[in-house]
Amino acid sequence: MMRKSYFFKQRLFAAILLLIGCVSASYADDITINPSTRYRGNCVCAFNGSIEDTYSTYQYIYTASEMGGKAGYISTLSYLVDEIGSSTFRPSLKVYMGLTSKDKFDSRTDAFTSTELTLVYDGTPLLGSVATDQWESLKLDKSFYYNGSDNMVVVICTSGISDITELTSSSYAIYYPSDVDRALGRSATEESSKYLEYNDVNVLSHYTLCDYLPCVKFGLGESTGVTEITVGTGTNMVSLAPFDCGSKYSITQSLYTMSELGAKGTITSISYEVGTASAYKMEDLKIYMGHKGSTFSSDPLAVSDLTLVYSGTDVTMGNTAGWETIKLDKAFTYNGSQNLVVVVCKKSQTTNSTLKYKYTGMSSGSYGLYREGDASAVSDISNTQYGYTSFVQRPNVKFTKGDVSDNADTDISSLKNAIYSTSLNSFKGKQLIVPIQMKNTTVSNITAVQFDMTLPDGFTVAEEVEGDDTFYLVDLVEDRTSSSKHTITASYQENGLFRVVCSSSSKAVFSGDDGVILNVVLDVDSDVSPGDYKLVLSNVIASDTESTRNVFPEFVSTITVNDYVLGDSNVDGDVDISDYVAAINYIVHPTTSTASVKAMDTNCDGDIDVSDAVGILNIIKNVK
Repeated sequence: MMRKSYFFKQRLFAAILLLIGCVSASYADDITINPSTRYRGNCVCAFNGSIEDTYSTYQYIYTASEMGGKAGYISTLSYLVDEIGSSTFRPSLKVYMGLTSKDKFDSRTDAFTSTELTLVYDGTPLLGSVATDQWESLKLDKSFYYNGSDNMVVVICTSGISDITELTSSSYAIYYPSDVDRALGRSATEESSKYLEYNDVNVLSHYTLCDYLPCVKFGLGESTGVTEITVGTGTNMVSLAPFDCGSKYSITQSLYTMSELGAKGTITSISYEVGTASAYKMEDLKIYMGHKGSTFSSDPLAVSDLTLVYSGTDVTMGNTAGWETIKLDKAFTYNGSQNLVVVVCKKSQTTNSTLKYKYTGMSSGSYGLYREGDASAVSDISNTQYGYTSFVQRPNVKFTKGDVSDNADTDISSLKNAIYSTSLNSFKGKQLIVPIQMKNTTVSNITAVQFDMTLPDGFTVAEEVEGDDTFYLVDLVEDRTSSSKHTITASYQENGLFRVVCSSSSKAVFSGDDGVILNVVLDVDSDVSPGDYKLVLSNVIASDTESTRNVFPEFVSTITVNDYVLGDSNVDGDVDISDYVAAINYIVHPTTSTASVKAMDTNCDGDIDVSDAVGILNIIKNVK
C-alpha cells in the first residue's frame, strides 16, 4: 500500500534533523578551530605569512582533538579576518596538507617537506576583501582527505607580496595553544636568490619556532577531482612490508579500512614511504587490489577476489628516502563501502635488509598477512600450498584517488547495506516514479534515513500546487513502515542536490531488511533526448535506535529515455482508442501487425498481452 505524503517546497529541515540526531551530521559540516580567546595576528597573515615580506613559509600542526574527530574531504581552507585592511593583495600561494603522528616540532629544522605532504593549491588568489570577523576562504585545487584520527598539517608558502604593508592589508586572528612549538615560520624581504629558499618547502633552514596558530576552518565536502589519501603516519621502519626485503620471494596482504579511505573513487597510483634508502632490484613485482567486508582472521583474499593492477619486471625500488610512487597499469575502482586489501607479490634473486619502509603499528594482526621463503612458488598468489602469518607493521601508504569517471551502475548484489534504485525506463514529457529501496542486511533497527539525489539534466522532482502552497511529490510506501510512524521532508539544497529525510519522532523501526521505502516522482522534460541517464544517490546516512550514524555507499543507476510514446501503438504521435485496437490486433495476430511493440509494452515486462491493452486504456483515460 502506498500513502502519498506531499511536503512544502521551502520547508526547513531544522526540526526534523533534531529528531534524527546523527543523521543530520552530513559531509557539509566544517571543522572549525576558533577559540573564544584569540588575538590579532599583527604582521602575521594566515594566507600570506608575513604581510611585510616577499617570501615566507609557515607550517602549522592542528591536533586530532582540535579537529574534533571528523573525517572527510577538505575542499576549502578559511582563515578568520581580525581586521580588514584598506587594500587587497594577490600573492603567489602554495598550500600543502598532510597527516602526522607528532604533536609538535622538536626543533627549528624539524619541518615537513613536499615528500611528506600533498600540494592542494597553487595559484595567485585575490585576498583581503572580506570584512572583519568574517572567514576568508580559499577553494582548493584538489580535496584532501582527513581521516579523523591523526594530527593535521597545513603549510603555507608565499611570494610576491612585497608591496603590501602592515597598515594596508588585512590581519587574521590567531590563538596561543597551551602546548607550544606547533608552528614554524620564516620570512624575508630581500629579493635575491639567497632568499628565494624562504618559500621553498624543501629547504629546512631559517625557521623559527612559533607559539601561535591562526584560527582556521576546514570546509568538508564531497571528493572532487584527484585526491591523495595518506593512511599511516608512523615513523618506525621495517624490511617486512610492503614486501619482504629480507627474502627472495614474498607476498604481503595489507588491509586499509573504509573509514581511512573515505568515499568511492578510482585509484590510479600507490605510494610507499621509504625510511632507509637502498636500491633493490626485483625481477618481478605484482600488485593486486580487492575489497573485504571484514578485517583478516587468517583468511587472505584469493586471486579470484583480486584485481591485478600492476605488473612489472626488473623493477628497482628504494633509491631515495620519502614517498615512492607506483603508477598502476589498471585503475582500481574502490567501492567506498568495504575495506581495501593491497597485495604485493615480489620475486628477486637477492635480498636487501638495508632497505626499510616506514610503517604504522596496528593493535593486532587483523590488518596484515604475509608469507616468504626461498621457493619461487611462495610469491605466486594462486598457489595455496603456503600459509600466511599475521603482522602488525602495516606500511604507510598514499593513494591517488579520482572521481569514478565512467559512473557505472552500482551492483546491488555486491552490497550488504544501501539505499538504491533499480534501472528504469522513462518517456520524454511524462512523469516517472522512482522507487527508493533500502537494503540493510547487517544494520538493524533503522529508524531514519537521509540521502541526496543527483538528477540528470532535464529531470526535476514533480510538484503539486494546492491553493497557495507548492508541494514536492515524495510518497511514503507503507510496506516497511506507515505514515503514522514515519514522515518525509524533502527539499533542494544550495548545491542543486535534492535531499530526502525519512524519520520517526518515536524512533519507529523499518521492518524487514530489503524493499521499497518511498517513491520520488520525476518530471521528464519533453525536449530530453532519447538515451541513458545516470541517477546518483549519495550522502546516504541511516540512524538506528541508538542514534548510531551508519554511512551507506553511493549508488548509481540508469534511467533510459525511450524514443517512442508509451501506448502509441500505431505510431501516429497520439494515444487514443485506435492504439488500443492496434494492441488487440497484435495480441490476436502478432505476425501480421505493424504496431510498435515497444510502445505497446505499457508495463515494460517484455511481453505484449491483455494487461498492456488495459494499460493503453489507462493512458487514454489520463490523457483525457
